[in-house]
Amino acid sequence: MMDCVWFRSGYSSGMLPRLAYVCEKTNVYFQDVLLGIVDALEKESLFQLQTWQGHRMIPAAALQYVSADAVVTTSWDWDGLPGLPRNTPVIGISNAKAVTDFARIVNDDHAVGRIAAEAMADAGYERLLILKNQDLHHARLRCEGVVEVAKKHNLPLQVHDLSLPKPLPGETFGDVLLETRRALAARVEDLLPGTGILAVQSNAASEFSGVFDNHSHLRIPAEVGLLVMDQNPQEDRRMACIELNGREIGRRAVRGLYANRQNETALTPGSCMTVPPLGVRVGKTLRQGEGVLLYQKLCLLYQSGLADTFHVENVALKLGLSRRSLEMKLKAARLPAPYELLTRLRLQRAEELLQRGDMSIEEIAETCGFANGRSLTERFQAHHGMTPFAYRRQARAGSPR
Repeated sequence: MMDCVWFRSGYSSGMLPRLAYVCEKTNVYFQDVLLGIVDALEKESLFQLQTWQGHRMIPAAALQYVSADAVVTTSWDWDGLPGLPRNTPVIGISNAKAVTDFARIVNDDHAVGRIAAEAMADAGYERLLILKNQDLHHARLRCEGVVEVAKKHNLPLQVHDLSLPKPLPGETFGDVLLETRRALAARVEDLLPGTGILAVQSNAASEFSGVFDNHSHLRIPAEVGLLVMDQNPQEDRRMACIELNGREIGRRAVRGLYANRQNETALTPGSCMTVPPLGVRVGKTLRQGEGVLLYQKLCLLYQSGLADTFHVENVALKLGLSRRSLEMKLKAARLPAPYELLTRLRLQRAEELLQRGDMSIEEIAETCGFANGRSLTERFQAHHGMTPFAYRRQARAGSPR
């Protein structure tokens, strides 16, 4: 359990009303909310700030220090503290529950889902997989946003629920957890290249990543990307994630509470104001999607004329990139470089012609874009470990390697 600490800090020695920030746990997002509160109070001395960070159960010995005229809380079921008047204005910043008796300023989770799915679609992923492990209000909204985008782009969409069912008679919690992780491992093994994974909560992402620690044979295909719909994906900066606007939520909370105390227009009990996320913070895994998209475009470009002469600089220009940028994006996705991809496509075409007809090696080389038959033979043997003649003999025998 996290230690409980009560801080006091005043922006003025005058008789300012006291604002308590009651935070049941610490993470990047809740810290950003606190920074937003501090930002607002640095501009105007509206409140004297006090923060409570730790578990929401406050020890009796600490209650003597708890006094506030207004409260910002991260707990969606917070029902006040002993000693605080029941009419103390409260604003909640967590929207795990749809209905509360205090006003809320929360993330626009429908927008979170839409932005996450659009990022995957823009990056070139051909299908989407949602990972979630709690059927909370904000999780449902995020999923609805993803569904909307998937329909718009006609992307196949699946949902894998990591929620733990209640143990059956004779089962333990450990049995249920093990079975859930086995099911996830099996799901990972079936992942297809070009799949974009959207983790609704950061703990769903960590569970997904965790299966690889216990199943050493598992490998994520290079063309699979992971995006976490949270600002704090287990502090893993490699993951792409949605950056939530915690600072703006903190600033609005201060303004709303001050307006309430001044009898001005303020959020009414039970009402909810949503704040859009800042957008996608691109990590290594989402850049793979950019590579996949470029890879697909390159394949189409090359296959339209394998016998043509291609210069990487000109190819990159057609894709709106410099040569270095194109090569780096493909490398980040662990995909072949442009020239290597062209060679592979030409060899694949040569394989088809060797299997299907009686064209000479020189004719096949010319059709596939090789300089001559010797060049084709050298490339083919380096790739397949056999000459085109040997490959053709095995193909006719029905057992090409």
